[in-house]
Amino acid sequence: MKRNTRNDWLGLVLGIIVVAFNLWWRKAPDFGGLTLFKFVLLFAGFITLFIVGNLGKGNKVQQGFQAVIAFGVFLPLGLFGLAANLKDFFPLNGGQFTALTIIRYQLLITLGILYILVLILFLIWWAKKVSRAANLKKFIIHGLVTIFGMLVVELIVIACLGLVAKLLPLIWAINGLDSITGLLMVFVQLTFVKAILSGKLNYPKSLPVLVGLIVCISAGILVPATSYANNHQQVIVHRGAINNNSHPNSIESLKKNGNLGYPFIEMDIQETKDHQFICAHDDYIKIGDKKVLINKAPLSRIKRATHVDMFSDYLNEADKLNQKLIIEIKATTKTNPAIGTDFARQFGNRVQKNHHLVHSVDYPALRQIDAHFPKVKVGLVTMLNGLPINRYHVDFYTLQHITLSNAYVRQVRTAGKPIYTWTDNSRVAMLKSKVMGVQGLVTDKASFAKQYTPNITDNGWILIINNAWDYI
Repeated sequence: MKRNTRNDWLGLVLGIIVVAFNLWWRKAPDFGGLTLFKFVLLFAGFITLFIVGNLGKGNKVQQGFQAVIAFGVFLPLGLFGLAANLKDFFPLNGGQFTALTIIRYQLLITLGILYILVLILFLIWWAKKVSRAANLKKFIIHGLVTIFGMLVVELIVIACLGLVAKLLPLIWAINGLDSITGLLMVFVQLTFVKAILSGKLNYPKSLPVLVGLIVCISAGILVPATSYANNHQQVIVHRGAINNNSHPNSIESLKKNGNLGYPFIEMDIQETKDHQFICAHDDYIKIGDKKVLINKAPLSRIKRATHVDMFSDYLNEADKLNQKLIIEIKATTKTNPAIGTDFARQFGNRVQKNHHLVHSVDYPALRQIDAHFPKVKVGLVTMLNGLPINRYHVDFYTLQHITLSNAYVRQVRTAGKPIYTWTDNSRVAMLKSKVMGVQGLVTDKASFAKQYTPNITDNGWILIINNAWDYI
């Protein structure tokens, strides 16, 4: 059997491993032993494929070392979907999680730049020490272009499978297409990784791919699909306003929309320098010609510059209307470390008595509230897809719908806690939340969301499209 053919059959084995674990997790999500077992199998398979394919140089020990480095370099690109699972093992405590969430934009930009530098250094090392490339610059450009090409092809494959799922909305077909996604991602990734390392693009043989497709379709028919779809979600009014009918986070908007029958109105509060809570979303407020952090400005100075509603007044009005709130405590890098304690002392009794909820990216603040008023339900807000949130002690999760991945939802379900998503303003966002089975959606278009009841069983295609988060 030729070396390339052996590689293709080994690729099929790795694809089937990915598919098998995905099917297993649908029934019994496990991000402990099973994840490590999957990692060991796929890691060993990659090393074997690398050596059998003679992708490196030197003896087997040297090639094994080269394979380990290559595996580590390509892992963040979604190799075998492992990155989505392994994020659960990041040893982050609640304070570290909060810090990463607050500085997420700077963090993502920094990590992106660092990863590109790592890729370039890897390609330089590979060209000089392994492949002995004649033209270093050409080899590096070819490698970076090939990586970009891999990501584009993965998106095209997922989009095409999503289109098939849209045209063939049967449960077994969706199930099979989900498995086919995992299989084809393995073939695509291995094909492009080999092209990066060898400088040549060799397409996989048709027979191993065909066998894999038959296995995936059979799995779709034989393995019952698990649906968590939910067309009876709670619709939550974002910042108290519906279709911009009033100023967000204001008593005016609460009076206008607080008696329309919505289970919750979600709103934002900030703590001033002198420990007063005002209704505000943005971290900064304009005072004169300067933008000042609300955390660093006393209430008297803020009131001289602009009108603000006090949270105590807002809470009074909500209680008069018998309107439950989801109160978001905003946080910055300069937030008072005892903000949760301040909130609990000022409002804990009333929040607990009237069954309001509290959520925040500030996990330590939630723990402080829980310590004073354990009956108050607190939730973690995050937009960092894949970090290990299921280990934290909260009552619910509020997740950004854009970064909501299939693996992330499975992870949260292991904790047995409700999921709310934000901000679901488009039909696609609302549909995605319903198909993925989250318990509530926070939206600026509450009146539309309340009436929007799509046929969920015909829209499983969105789960196929959403696989992009798990493999790319």
